[in-house]
Amino acid sequence: MWITSLFALIMGSFKIPRAYQQKVLLIGIVMALVFRSSSSWSVP
Repeated sequence: MWITSLFALIMGSFKIPRAYQQKVLLIGIVMALVFRSSSSWSVP
């Protein structure tokens, strides 16, 4: 799938070791959800 190759390309460009890639992806998803929810709270 193209999503898998895109993920591998991004992780490879940042030189993230394979052992940490899943953790980095999870942290990124959680941060995106937090920022998304916090931006919706700031709008009156």
